[in-house]
Amino acid sequence: VAGSRVDLARALIGVGVRAGAPSPDLSTPDTFKAALLKARSVSYVNPASGGTSGTYFEGLMQRMGIAEAMKAKIVYRTQGSEVAAAVASGEAELGITFTSELQPNTGVKVAGTLPAAIQLPTIYAAAVPTTAASGDAARAFLRTLAGAEGRAALTKAGLDPLGPAR
Repeated sequence: VAGSRVDLARALIGVGVRAGAPSPDLSTPDTFKAALLKARSVSYVNPASGGTSGTYFEGLMQRMGIAEAMKAKIVYRTQGSEVAAAVASGEAELGITFTSELQPNTGVKVAGTLPAAIQLPTIYAAAVPTTAASGDAARAFLRTLAGAEGRAALTKAGLDPLGPAR
């Protein structure tokens, strides 16, 4: 339905470290690159698994000119929760995936997100379909999702809440 779309939240790619470990400097693309090169191991979702964050991160390492230097340090996993598990167990020093996939796992601390200049936000949006049997109820649901309670739930899930419902 025209005018019903609402951008609810965005997922950001972040860096996870083992709980209690120091966080790397993620303030600029150069400090992030230095942290990767310094790390003994880095886990992320294998692009062959089809994950957005892993595909993006592998291309980012290419663009940063460090893909070859990182090859021996890579600990591939098939999903974000497995990346978090590799970090929690100490198998990987750093984990790169969406913060929403790192945050709920014990033994892992979200050190931060990729610097804005190299970030790839994923936007989650919702709208009322033209075929909705209960359009008013659907609009009310979207307002709830974009309201204070919905925003709190999105934040708790490791997402960054966005604009209000229309």
